[in-house]
Amino acid sequence: MKLSFYEVTILLFLFIINACVFEKSSNDLETVFLTEGKPIDLDIYTKMGFFLSFQDYIIIQDIYSSDEGIYILDKKTLNLIKKTGKIGRGPGEIGRYGDIYTDELNHCFYVADFGKNKIWKYQIDSLISEPDYKPNDCFDFRFVAGMWPMDFIVKNDTLYFLSDLDYFMTKVIDKDSVEFISKSKKEILELDNIKDVKGEFYTRITVHPNKSKYAFAFMYADKISITDNNFKPIDSANGKGKIIISKDKFKDICYYVNIKSDEKYLYAGYMKKPILREDPKYGNHIANYPQTIRIFSWTGEAIAELKCDDPFSDFYVDRDNNRVILYLINKEKPVHVYKFNFNEILN
Repeated sequence: MKLSFYEVTILLFLFIINACVFEKSSNDLETVFLTEGKPIDLDIYTKMGFFLSFQDYIIIQDIYSSDEGIYILDKKTLNLIKKTGKIGRGPGEIGRYGDIYTDELNHCFYVADFGKNKIWKYQIDSLISEPDYKPNDCFDFRFVAGMWPMDFIVKNDTLYFLSDLDYFMTKVIDKDSVEFISKSKKEILELDNIKDVKGEFYTRITVHPNKSKYAFAFMYADKISITDNNFKPIDSANGKGKIIISKDKFKDICYYVNIKSDEKYLYAGYMKKPILREDPKYGNHIANYPQTIRIFSWTGEAIAELKCDDPFSDFYVDRDNNRVILYLINKEKPVHVYKFNFNEILN
């Protein structure tokens, strides 16, 4: 269909107006800098770790620990209550740390073991009260080349993984097969039949406290997808700047490394235009770590962003106690606490 000059002019005008609206809604974020953080002395083994909020506790995972790398802290005092998650080949020991998923309703959290291809279940009350507590083996899984599991959840006693295929989730049917869950179709395939399929790369997932919504962070796009309880998209959040979905142009990569939430807000660790060099001290690519936390509403509204001079592998936003905790990757004591009054930027 050939458009007239008048129709082309109208379309161009509408495009410019929409672009201006996008720039106004996404680029006018209030930016606050996190400064003067104070370290917590926890005898952390490595320079990369993750945080989770769980009831009255904060869970810190020292991802490359060779001993017990899961720290349980009191959320209010930040005092260490217990260490767990022993690395080893014995019963109840973890072969290699994966992600952690918390289930506050059932007073437990789950740890992915990519060394033994298992999911371990820790009951928090028993863990704290029993000196020799060992977790329960609750799921087995197996993956092949081309489908590496990312974040995971346990929903209705069923295991779901985020994977690097063009799907929101893969449901683990049994050890040797999965059900692909996408926007349009479902199918069950044996793992040996899965080919190396490339698509958009979802990196992390967070669930609303009442479990009514999920938010998925993208690795190759300046975007967060918000879904209902059945993983059907209902909203999306776009950050500042141009949206890029590209694996081939490394200089243009932008991505969310992690995403957290509470009942009102989403918090996403964001990285753009990575530095293409290695850290001479720790050997990690500087490009793998963000220095920005973006804050969105659960309807996708961009609200503010927090920035730090130091790159971090993960963060914990504690609105109740007006602080942000970062796991810095270039410090001998990597866990740092930053006081911050959220009432200044949040409604």
